[in-house]
Amino acid sequence: MAECCISCNSAQFAALPEGGEPIKVGHHSERRHRRALDRAHTTARAAIEADDAARSAAESARIAARSTDHRYTPAVIHRRIERQSAELRSIERHLTKYRAAGHTAETSNHIHQLELNKAELERDIEYWTAVRAEQDATDGPKLYSRADLRPGCFVNCSGTWHKVIRVNAKSVTVATAYSWTDRLPYDKITDARAEDAHTPIRPGQ
Repeated sequence: MAECCISCNSAQFAALPEGGEPIKVGHHSERRHRRALDRAHTTARAAIEADDAARSAAESARIAARSTDHRYTPAVIHRRIERQSAELRSIERHLTKYRAAGHTAETSNHIHQLELNKAELERDIEYWTAVRAEQDATDGPKLYSRADLRPGCFVNCSGTWHKVIRVNAKSVTVATAYSWTDRLPYDKITDARAEDAHTPIRPGQ
């Protein structure tokens, strides 16, 4: 689109008198000269606007692609499922409480809304759980787990390497520069190395 406008723009300017000749006021060519200038300026503005629109669309597409990729990384999906599962458990507790209190108009409204929220969360959890299962079953991105790591290896979290002291169900216990240890959840681990600190450990291998 922008190339078309630029070509048209060149044609419009080519129709103008050479050398930037000024408008001859009162001359029979004045009206034609003014129309040619107006067309050239209008076409130039259109070309600029089309170019700006193309740049904006490309940037929006780039941002959208990056956002979508981020949403589908194993760590982000795992944290989303954990958060939604906690919300679902909270809703189920509230439903139990309201149902035990009896059905007044107020509790009935609360129960109805909670049931809608519960159904939506269950659908989301089912979807994201299936996405994670497909990632694990194929060559898609993987998340580190207890099966991948062992005491003595090294893990990277937020750009910092840590030596693993103990492997737990949902995290690893790592050494610190102080007298205490720290825990890192598996979904925070972005890289791992064997005990020699050089050999890569790949998740799911």
